[in-house]
Parts: sequence; structure tokens; C-alpha cells
Amino acid sequence: MNFKDYHHAYADFLAQAKQNADQEALICDGNRVTYGKLNQDSTIVAKYLFLNRISSRDTVGIMPGNGIQYIVAVLGILKTEAAYLTLDPTNSIKKLNQTLSDCQIKLVLLACDNDYPLSVNTKPVRSILSEKYSVLLS
Repeated sequence: MNFKDYHHAYADFLAQAKQNADQEALICDGNRVTYGKLNQDSTIVAKYLFLNRISSRDTVGIMPGNGIQYIVAVLGILKTEAAYLTLDPTNSIKKLNQTLSDCQIKLVLLACDNDYPLSVNTKPVRSILSEKYSVLLS
């Protein structure tokens, strides 16, 4: 998939979120999320990234885990026009830190419940979406 394909997929998502906000977009591990909720949560993540000086010239790492949090993280990153790199949680911390350095990643979003002692800032998606960050929607 090239950049144009991602851009079209993202534009398609935004159109769905606008037209069908109350319809289910994802079902993962018994949890159901609407297009509107995905759009709202990914906007919170995007604003968090902007506040942390992430822009279209940056790459954000994502540590996968929870499927819904992962999709929210990807959509939030796409809203900033930054790139993302999904990290392999089975790699050693040394290998992960080397990857972060090689790719000049400044921030890693954790879509999982584990914490990783990485050489860059990490932030769990669930805490970005917690109430203390919900003011970012205003």
C-alpha cells in the first residue's frame, strides 16, 4: 500500500464517520465501537500528538495489543499526517531501542497493557483517552 492508498482509506473512514456516526465500525474481543466514537477518540490522540510536537515530518511508534486502541492510535497518527511504525513486542528492549533510534521515533503509543522501558517517551492510548485528556476535544 502506498501513501495515496492510505490517504484514500483515511478519507473513506472520515466520510463513514460523518455519514454513519452511530453505526458499528469495529468489533474486537466482544467490544463494539461506532464510527463516531472511533473518530472522536482518534481526534483526542491526534491533539495529544500535536501537543507533543508531532507533525507530518515525524514517525510515531505503536506497540500493538488491544485491537481497538491500535486502530484509534493509527487514525490519530494519520490525522497529524505523521507516519507510524508498528513495533514488534517480541523483540528485545535493545532491538526495540535500536529500531526507535534508526527510525528517529520520538514517541511510542502503547495500545497494550504492558509498559516498556524504551529510550523514548511512551504513552498508553488508554490514558490519552482517559478523562484528564478528554478536554482536548474542546
